[in-house]
Amino acid sequence: MRLPPAPRTTAAGAPTVEALEADVLVFPTDGPEADGTLAWDRTTMVLARARGGGAAGLGYTYGDPATARVITGILHEVVVGGRSSTSRRRTRR
Repeated sequence: MRLPPAPRTTAAGAPTVEALEADVLVFPTDGPEADGTLAWDRTTMVLARARGGGAAGLGYTYGDPATARVITGILHEVVVGGRSSTSRRRTRR
């Protein structure tokens, strides 16, 4: 029996964020929809996945595809390779 590899950790012992990915999913609506201010014929969902320390996380939001570009660009640069417990502090500039 092979054991899974030990999770990577930082010097402080917190799990390292190993991966951060995002996908854009577009779902057509059954027909045109509107709320009195806007009209649309599809719904766009951004799906985010993070992995580290032997665990994985999944999150989603409804928004523009630019949201996924922020996750895979700026946020990826700040979060991946760092401690999961300090990601909040690392994003403050």
